[in-house]
Amino acid sequence: MLIKVFFLFLIMVSAGRFIDDIMSSLRRIIPLLNKPDVESSYIISRELKKSWISEIFKKKNDAPIIAVDGSFGHVEMTDGTSLIFAQAEAIVGRGGEVTKEVTKADVYLYPSSLVEDFESRFSEDLEHRVALEALKNAPEGGYILLDGSIIARQLNAAISFERHGVFASRYAVNLMKLIEEARRRKHKIVAVSKGSRTRVLSTALIERAARSIPVRSREEEAIISDLLSGRYMGAYKLLKSGRVNPAIEDLVISAIRCTTDIRLIRSSGVSPPGRTEALRVGPYIRSAGEMMKRISRVEEAERMVMESGITHLEVSRGLITEEEASEIASEGARAVLSFPPCSLTYVWFRGDDDPMKVDIPLEGSWSSVGIEFMEDPDFLPDALGVLYDCYADPRNHNVYLEKADRDVKLTREDLEIYESALERALGEPLRHSRSYRRYWGGL
Repeated sequence: MLIKVFFLFLIMVSAGRFIDDIMSSLRRIIPLLNKPDVESSYIISRELKKSWISEIFKKKNDAPIIAVDGSFGHVEMTDGTSLIFAQAEAIVGRGGEVTKEVTKADVYLYPSSLVEDFESRFSEDLEHRVALEALKNAPEGGYILLDGSIIARQLNAAISFERHGVFASRYAVNLMKLIEEARRRKHKIVAVSKGSRTRVLSTALIERAARSIPVRSREEEAIISDLLSGRYMGAYKLLKSGRVNPAIEDLVISAIRCTTDIRLIRSSGVSPPGRTEALRVGPYIRSAGEMMKRISRVEEAERMVMESGITHLEVSRGLITEEEASEIASEGARAVLSFPPCSLTYVWFRGDDDPMKVDIPLEGSWSSVGIEFMEDPDFLPDALGVLYDCYADPRNHNVYLEKADRDVKLTREDLEIYESALERALGEPLRHSRSYRRYWGGL
């Protein structure tokens, strides 16, 4: 007990040494938090106002719900690898009552230098697997609620293909299995994000505004082309080449200064309850599109997977054979290329809460889709109605997901229990790296 008190004292003393600098920096940042960039993105805000839908779908939901969430943590070892622990839970419910809970946990060995980027992917993969398990005995015609974004998971599967090797392939395969099985059992996957950092909506509004401005010169044509391609700084540099339409100049500056979609919605003068128009979204990030071109060549996909560090680690330690790694690489490539596009909508229930990003898989292939406005899918009213029915308040944006989050949270105490179990199995203490001991306050 005295040791814990001593270390707490040291932490407080350490914070006190830096508090003046921290407060000085915070004073510069606070105006940015309190005052969104209304004036810097007024053209985009105007576009948003024109398309804002001041209604939400209220529905008493009686369909079965599967709400999925996961958590993770890691332990760094002296040999440059980390043990990553993840656990996931699927809450199965109906009419506000929980009828079943399905859980999974897993451990993975991974290079410590890449662990920060990897462990959330590992947790998501476990979520996909536990959702598949929960689907086995679930009645048809329900909803699978995911905390996060399907679009982001699809993009991560593509972008991580080379870096995360055989794991990225498994991740893509399991995600596509979940999408296909949900479709077969007539379940809609509804991914809900709060605190999203994306600019998908902003990009679509910028493109729509750019297409509406008449072009009068080659310079203006080049600027509009850059805006439509997402090269905003390139468009800004072209402004200096000559006099252009003030509307084009304003749009370029607005595009550069526009922040995230959520800040745009909150600063645009629209009011809740309401929602944005639906968007159809594919692999809109340039790096994802480029990676998909490489993945489409089977030999190149296999080469990327086989040359990644994680594949070398698994093969060298006998966790997988080279033949198995090559086979999963091919399966992963097919999964990435067959991902469907998703509908994306922001829904805003209350002014004291933030808008939520909602994305739902559609039919077809995502490879030919960027970002485009679309008519509301037939399922959208019911899906948003289910989210409204599950909404309680800003701290409980979805009662099922909040329960899954509380149940599955992996704590430091959990990690210590898992470590102790592993040490008993090994018959010797784990050899932590010095940075890990320092992070956890160990001796």
